[in-house]
Amino acid sequence: MELMMSNAYFSFALIVLGFGFLIFVHELGHFLVAKMVGIKTTQFAIGFGHSLLTWRKGLGFRTGTTEPEYEKLLAEGADPSTLGETEYRLNYIPLGGYVKMLGQEDMDPTARSEDPRAFNNKSVSARFAVISAGVIMNIIFGMIFFVIAFMSGVKFPPAIVGAVAPNAPAATTYAQGHENDPAYLGLQPDDQILSIDGKEVGDMMDVQTTTVLASEGVPLSMTVKRPGEHGELVFPIVPETLKSLGLFWIGIDPPLSLEILKVEGDSEAEAAGLTKGMVITAVNGATVDSFAKYEAVLTADQGLEAAVTFTNPKNGHNVDISVAATPQLTRQGDGPLNLMGLLPPIKILEVLKNHPAAEAGVEPGDIVASIGNVTWPDYNTFRDVIESANRKPLTMTVLRGGEEIEIGPITPDKNNHIGVRGFKAAIETNILCNTIPGSPAEGSNIIPGSKFTSVNGQP
Repeated sequence: MELMMSNAYFSFALIVLGFGFLIFVHELGHFLVAKMVGIKTTQFAIGFGHSLLTWRKGLGFRTGTTEPEYEKLLAEGADPSTLGETEYRLNYIPLGGYVKMLGQEDMDPTARSEDPRAFNNKSVSARFAVISAGVIMNIIFGMIFFVIAFMSGVKFPPAIVGAVAPNAPAATTYAQGHENDPAYLGLQPDDQILSIDGKEVGDMMDVQTTTVLASEGVPLSMTVKRPGEHGELVFPIVPETLKSLGLFWIGIDPPLSLEILKVEGDSEAEAAGLTKGMVITAVNGATVDSFAKYEAVLTADQGLEAAVTFTNPKNGHNVDISVAATPQLTRQGDGPLNLMGLLPPIKILEVLKNHPAAEAGVEPGDIVASIGNVTWPDYNTFRDVIESANRKPLTMTVLRGGEEIEIGPITPDKNNHIGVRGFKAAIETNILCNTIPGSPAEGSNIIPGSKFTSVNGQP
């Protein structure tokens, strides 16, 4: 917990520093151009509120503002050339910044000054230059850092398929010349995309950009090099719209890395000797060079433990750890997590105290068997039944410890809530909640509440 809190504070500090730097660059543009056109600037500040630390030529650093001291010295006849007219401030609230110019009052646009160096007495072109300078400075710095970043090296995922979403266009298109051959149905992990519509692609960014800019209903001719396959394969894939983003997609993800990016403190991984930067190099003694191969080996072991070798590329030190694959549901586009279109029941993770569900006896970990007159609802149906009840009592049946328990009545509150939140798929059950339209399971005539007893003869 302490490590998580320290990481959160560190991340927040980075956000504040990054935001502060952007504001500094923006305000620096206003400030420099104001000086160039002869406008008197009285303050250059990062942050809002009272000053935390200030600096002024001739006075140096101060806590709090230097204004009273500056005005006093001028009144006593001090040489103005030895004192800076601008106070540089770091204020308490580090969210923003400003340049204060004589004759410009944001809170009072009618305020004017007779001083010839005042903002309001400058020409329209000078004032326009000052106002525009902030955005222009941000653009200039953005271009500079863009060049620096790419000169230093920016990594983009290679144009290699890492995963394919079930029933997505990339999974349901046959390679040209291999129609109706299951071995050539859809892209596969480790396929390398060489070109799209005859144009060579260099990385996954090119693939995604081309897909997003595709025309509706027009196939993209993807030329692919598949490991172990003689020659190239061509897949005419028609992108479809991903509803959540309103963009075209084909249903592929870039490859995952075999490198460890982070090791949590006080974890089993840390105790075993794993460190950031180590790489998976073998499973059960067999070399793996891609995440897809690593995943395929673990999956083939059907939940049995496998010896995974992690190697430190700096010194060659190896660490062997036993790892077992765990069941994982998949998601197609915007749809719910499922297995071939089969939806498991929903499990309640949290029950709020002093709310209708808790008072009726619902407990965390309960699996929803029915709500109202709907049996084995999915999450959306569960929510809809509660909202449409209009604060009328509902009965509910849950699966707890292998037994169905009737709970109720539960009367939703004025916001049509019953006080449960946090749901997950109850994959530990063998019960079906529903099937997804358009999925392999559609048309199977398996009704909600059915219990699976075997798959391919295996219990």
